[in-house]
Amino acid sequence: MESRASLDDMLEWLRGGSRTGGFNCIVAYDRTKTNTVLLQEYIERFTAGTYLKPINMDVPTSGKTRELTYDYILDAGRLSFENASIDKSEARLTMHVIGGSQVSLEESDSGQLKVAGISSIDALQGPLVYMDIKLKGTEGVISEDGKIYLNLKDDFEVIMLTFAATDRERAIGGEFLNDYFKDLPEDQQIHVLNEIKVNPDQYLVHQEFFIRTHAAPGGKDPHSANRGAGAVLVFITTLGQDNGKIAVKDEDQPYLIPDGFSASMLLGHDFLMAKIFSEGCRALADQGSEYDFELVSYQEGIIDHMRVLRGVVSGPEITGSSATFKEITAGLLAFPLANNDVVMTCKFSDGRITLDWKGFSQFRLGVLPQYGQIQEFWADAAWHMIRSFEPRLDSATGMVSLVALDETPMKRLKVSPGDHELPVVIDNFVEITSFLEPRLAQRLFDTLARFSEPASAIDVFRLNSIMFKGDNVVVLKDVHQPRDMFLVGDVSPSLTHFSITPMDEKVGPEGQVTFKTVPPLSGVTWSVEKVPGSSDNVGSISTSGVYTAPEKSELDGTFTRVRVTAKVGDYRQSALVSIVSRDIALNPLVVSMGVESGVLREMSAGTLGDGELVWSIADPSSGSQIVPSNVEFGDKAFKPGPKKDVHILVEEVVVENKSTGSKVSSYVVVTHISGTLTIRYEKTDKPDEVRLRLKHEMDDVPPDENLTLTVVAGSGTVTPNGLFKIDPAGKHKFAVVEALYSIGIFKARGHIILPIPLLDIDKALQVQAKCLEHKPGKP
Repeated sequence: MESRASLDDMLEWLRGGSRTGGFNCIVAYDRTKTNTVLLQEYIERFTAGTYLKPINMDVPTSGKTRELTYDYILDAGRLSFENASIDKSEARLTMHVIGGSQVSLEESDSGQLKVAGISSIDALQGPLVYMDIKLKGTEGVISEDGKIYLNLKDDFEVIMLTFAATDRERAIGGEFLNDYFKDLPEDQQIHVLNEIKVNPDQYLVHQEFFIRTHAAPGGKDPHSANRGAGAVLVFITTLGQDNGKIAVKDEDQPYLIPDGFSASMLLGHDFLMAKIFSEGCRALADQGSEYDFELVSYQEGIIDHMRVLRGVVSGPEITGSSATFKEITAGLLAFPLANNDVVMTCKFSDGRITLDWKGFSQFRLGVLPQYGQIQEFWADAAWHMIRSFEPRLDSATGMVSLVALDETPMKRLKVSPGDHELPVVIDNFVEITSFLEPRLAQRLFDTLARFSEPASAIDVFRLNSIMFKGDNVVVLKDVHQPRDMFLVGDVSPSLTHFSITPMDEKVGPEGQVTFKTVPPLSGVTWSVEKVPGSSDNVGSISTSGVYTAPEKSELDGTFTRVRVTAKVGDYRQSALVSIVSRDIALNPLVVSMGVESGVLREMSAGTLGDGELVWSIADPSSGSQIVPSNVEFGDKAFKPGPKKDVHILVEEVVVENKSTGSKVSSYVVVTHISGTLTIRYEKTDKPDEVRLRLKHEMDDVPPDENLTLTVVAGSGTVTPNGLFKIDPAGKHKFAVVEALYSIGIFKARGHIILPIPLLDIDKALQVQAKCLEHKPGKP
């Protein structure tokens, strides 16, 4: 089909043959609505245990730069489907870095690696991780314990970690995270979609699945109103079955969602015959009796119908009387489902499943005339029964059942006396047939009704459990049986009927957020709850949707998360709220650069709510400027002013939330004239200090009266003899120390950024060791 079809057109197409490509089932969902529901389920099922383990990395981003990350905390990936193309199907996991520290190293003019920037990361403002999953090679697995997951091994790529300024550095960061994830044990290289209870008695027990995206008609046309529209397809193989074939190109796969719907399901004709309707015929046979069937094809690969090969239907004797006979008894009533004289078939036709049972058999007939002795003999029965069934859907439970139609296409049975010749029997046999034939015919006809019993176990909602965790994510509206069973409906009206804004918000202690529904609705019930695993107070929400966060003293740590839910009738939407202890963040905390380096220093800020952030230079007389970033996902950049006759100029960048008046500062150490002093630090016997050691070229510089040491930015103090005292309670997590050694006209200067107390002394010494090991120009 060349365009999105109406339901009638699609049913006509489906009548032409099975369209599942050999798979047992195919489920199709509108891509945009799928992404909406996946985000909602992420929010609704978010727990404090969904954070990943802390990650530490040493990332050489070039021959002259290096990024060190400490205790990076990533939240669990948010799955979305980014394109609509079968041959290039991709999903994306987006993860937020919500905690940790980062130290940036950069080569100085002398070739020595030095600390060039320090960042402290929390939920208010942190890097993003983008992982792309190549769906074409990704295996969908259902474990024995019911865990449904994508096996990501070798088929994913972390394309970006937005922890540095340039796209190249971000890509390199992505490569390192990529290697980190691929070095994890195989059982951790997965993305869990759902966990279900496995019931081996169910017919729709998943064994394997494959996910693809598919462009809707007009989805690839840049001039179409449907540009970007498409479906997410899930190809499912059930337990013990073989995989089918997936189309290579969009053009080879007709679009499976008819106009007016956002979800559909196809259950393959051959699968239904072999696994479900064959069991329906088994239900006709005596329990424990031998049963078998075959699938009959008149064209290679195209199954026409199912034929029963073995089976028998037995029942109790039938007893009655007539004018001539005191007693009429039909016994040993065992009617074959198949033998040389009996044929039973099951076939789809005109949207129905039809059983056709035709044959000949014998039973034991006993008659007692009014005057005479009982006569027992083998009588013959010939019958032809046809009974039709239609699939019916219970939208509330997701169960498909087969309903026997009231009409009676064929219910014929003829009883004859066989070889018996006694005149009283032969002459009055019409009395026997008048009594037995309708009763036997009805018994056989009613036997066919048992065919529908196994179909009552077709729980089509289980097909949605691969992609979605909720039981009511897809609302099915109708079922059809043109050949494959075809169900249509919509992706979770309960989750897509309306939305709430904002959906992922940050707020400070005692801060407020006003939530609204889009479109505006009346009768909304608002609630707030803690995410599982959190012990914090959740705050409160008013009847009008105004959320108030708890006090700072009620927070366990620097941040927590709660879930806000709006409910209107049977529909609901949720949002995540992050409560952070500070209301504005700016990174890096400190950064260095050369005035003539020709590069800008990237900076980013985050705040609570929608307050406008105003950037400024504390002392604009330097001529430095804050300019828009020119990199993707960038915020602002620092551009130094003209060169001055100083060693360094420490410039304070101030960001203010205009609506709250809150301010935060970052410091840029701009080198105007290169120094000749190098500064290192080492442990002392005290836990709150380090000793600074200075060199001029290759010579040690003594801490005498000619040396002046000054903390020009950050927290902490330094003594004239080079002892730096750490201030763990200070405002800043770093210190910038400038050194001047002056004898007469000889003057030597230098400076150092100490990443203390952001890092403890041992980690800070490890950073210094990396700097000392560095060979100029090499990673």
